[in-house]
Amino acid sequence: MATETSWHSPMPADPLLEKSASDRRARLATETVPLKVSGMRCSFCTMSIEKALKRDPGVNSVLVNLVHGVVLVEADMAKISREELAARSSIDTEVSL
Repeated sequence: MATETSWHSPMPADPLLEKSASDRRARLATETVPLKVSGMRCSFCTMSIEKALKRDPGVNSVLVNLVHGVVLVEADMAKISREELAARSSIDTEVSL
């Protein structure tokens, strides 16, 4: 009597597919938040705001426009709120959402 061995194992997960799924989830939580900042007068102001915002792990990128008084923050909204972004960017300035 011969017995057959069946090697039915589930297909291993493809790491590339898993990465793209996690990337999709991260993109869904990522949002670009515009902040209107008044009181910026020089490039030191813009660097200070940018540095303060980039310290947070929920912030992906920061773009500060001195002329228009706008800060665009791309952030993971699951990790940081709009209010926290505004608070972090208000170094001797007025910020509105």
